[in-house]
This record gives sequence, structure tokens and C-alpha cells, in this order.
Amino acid sequence: MGRYLSQTGGTSATGDLTQAIGNDRLSILCPNTDNGTVSTSAVATVITKAEAEVNSLLGPNFSVPVATSIVADIVKLCACDIAVHFCYKRTTEFRDDQGNTPVQPDFVEAVKRLKELKSGERDMGDEAATSKSSTVGGVVYYSTNAFIVETAESTDGPSGGF
Repeated sequence: MGRYLSQTGGTSATGDLTQAIGNDRLSILCPNTDNGTVSTSAVATVITKAEAEVNSLLGPNFSVPVATSIVADIVKLCACDIAVHFCYKRTTEFRDDQGNTPVQPDFVEAVKRLKELKSGERDMGDEAATSKSSTVGGVVYYSTNAFIVETAESTDGPSGGF
């Protein structure tokens, strides 16, 4: 289904979101209106939105989406926390008076972790392959499990703009 997360729908749904919040809760948050099971299309939408959020936070320092073979558990964990948050946002039933979901702190923490990965404050915990970010024009590589971005300097003209 997704690049970082997988999930099936139906009465015996399985996958990352089922493991995170359980099939009963997932069928309430992403219901198939015909029979009360987990909606495959609703879950696919949630996962797509969560992975887009992950990619927007990791880029432009990383080539995104991060290649499946090097996706670290931390990226999957963040993507899952964000997807669960988006599941809860689908319904007002679980929101407080300010519109926050019960998993809002997990969402905020996931965004924080992704920003730390992007800045190099946090590492992915495994040796990922070098990947070039065309947006920055730099090379991302690892050194003692910390990702570092080297940006290309241009002497051809003014810098700072696109």
C-alpha cells in the first residue's frame, strides 16, 4: 500500500495501523460504511497523507521517499504515529474542545523526531545508503550513524533563490 507503512482492510485487517491501535478502533476511525469493517480506501488515504507529511519533513535533506531498503524503524514509527493521528482526525467523536486528538502528543513527537533526523541531531540507527537530494543539490551520507548534508556551492550567479 504505502512506501513506509502497510495495512489491509476488511474484517480481519492487518498491518501497521492495526498493530498500533487495534482493529476494533481502526474500524471505528476508518469504517467501511457498508458493513462496519476497516475501509481499505480510507486507510490508503490516511497512509498516503502520513507518508507525504514524512517526506515533506525529511526533504530536502533526504531524497524522498526514502528508499524502501533503507527505511529505518524510526521513520516507520513516525509515519505510523502521524497516520494514527490522521485516522483520529477523520472523526470529531474523539477530539477535545480545541479539536485535538488523544494522540496529538504522539503526532507532535513524531514531527519533532523527523525534524531531528533532518537536522542531523538524531540518526536513523542503521547504515543507510548515500542518497542525493536534487532539491538541495547536496549529498546525504552517513558517518557514525549520523546523516550529514553537503550542499553544493555555485559560483555561477546569485545564491539563495530558486
